[in-house]
Formats: sequence, C-alpha cells, structure tokens
Amino acid sequence: MKRSAFTLIELLVVIAIIAILAAILFPVFARARQSAYRIACVSNMNQIGKAIMMYVQDYNYTYPYGRWKVDEPIPDSTKVWPYWVDRYIKDKEVHLCPAKSRPTKYGDTWGTRGMLSIGYNIGFAAWYYLPSTPIITKEKSLKRLTNVVVLCDSYPGPTIENFVGYEVDNLAVNLPKDGGGNRVFAMSDRHNQNVNIYHCDGHVKGYRIERVMPRAGARAPQGCVGEAYRDMNDAELKWLVWDHCFD
Repeated sequence: MKRSAFTLIELLVVIAIIAILAAILFPVFARARQSAYRIACVSNMNQIGKAIMMYVQDYNYTYPYGRWKVDEPIPDSTKVWPYWVDRYIKDKEVHLCPAKSRPTKYGDTWGTRGMLSIGYNIGFAAWYYLPSTPIITKEKSLKRLTNVVVLCDSYPGPTIENFVGYEVDNLAVNLPKDGGGNRVFAMSDRHNQNVNIYHCDGHVKGYRIERVMPRAGARAPQGCVGEAYRDMNDAELKWLVWDHCFD
C-alpha cells in the first residue's frame, strides 16, 4: 500500500494561500488593535476630564493650575496639575494613553511632567504668567464651551530632554523642540494621524491632526492678541481660554 503525501506543488500552493490570508488579515488585526487603543484612550481622557470638572465644582468654579505658584528656578518636587485632580481618580494609569507609541509614565511633579501622554491645554495651565501672578482660570470667564480644549494627546518623553507631556498646545506635532531649538508643547498623532480632545462641555472627540493646527499663514486679526492665531483652525477649537477674539 502506497503512502499518500503532498507533492511539492501542493505544499507550495498551501504556503501561498497562508501567505495571502496573512497579508489580508494582519493589517485588519493591526487596525483593530489601534482602534481598541484609541477607544481606551478616549475612556481615560474622559475620566480625567470628569475629575477636572469635579475639581472645578469643589474649588469655587476654578480650574486646576498647571503648577503650584513658585519663583524660578522651579524645584523638581513642585506639584503639577495631575496632583490636584487625582483625588477624584481611582487609578493614576488613566493619565497614560494605552497606545504607548512612546515611553510614558505617570508623574505629578515638575521633575516628572515630561512623561505624561495626555496633556492639559496650556491655556489653562498659564505657564506664561509671571510667578507672582495667580495661575487660575475661572469657569465664568469661558465662552463657547463646546469648542474649548481642556485635554489633548501629548508627546511624552524624559523631562531632562525637554519633553513636556503634561501640557499641550496646537503649534507642533511629535517633537520636543522646534527648528530653533525652543521647547514646544507638542500634540501626538499616535492614533493614525488623529488626536483625541476633551472639550469643556464634557465630550471627547477625535480629529485629524491637520484640522487642529492653525491654518497655514494664519495671523491674528487686528485688535487681537498675537497668540489668537492658534484658534484659527479648521476644527474651530478654542485653545486661548483667556482671549475672546473670535467669540
């Protein structure tokens, strides 16, 4: 009795079929995984946003400041905004995007602020105020709440290398410095060139990164502060919470 066996041609056909199926299915699995990361990131961002809103209710309708008011130079032990809202959060890991396209780690101090991957709108954090100025934003000062950005996917990295993942604005993507070597508060487009944003009215939405950035050549209208061009984006998002040029 002869033993039945695959011929070389039959084996090659089977291998080719497996290769074709793998080529079809692997990208599908990768997209599904990225979609799951994005959904988990939205959930995390929503929890942080809700915690911020509870803080606002408990502290006389005032938003948490980016860092405790101190003189320069700022000690590494100085507390930054996650410290103030964590009393409303059970798991500190919600501060981290699960996509982890870059190393990310929880931190609530000036020395660890770079590694956070969900950043606070720099308009609330008010880093540009002098140390003697109260670093606060009152709820009553805000307009167009559905457009105001509170949280956004940020670009994390070691603080010592000038990364500032704890805060974010819309002028740069995926880099810690600009062409002139100046530190930037960059967004991250780790969700397939999309960025998640938590709005002041309590909803989270994803945007194509190019719709969030200022339009090419945008300039603030006459009579508005120079930074107002940040709010000149196709998504009509409001980053400058203290300016009402377009309200």
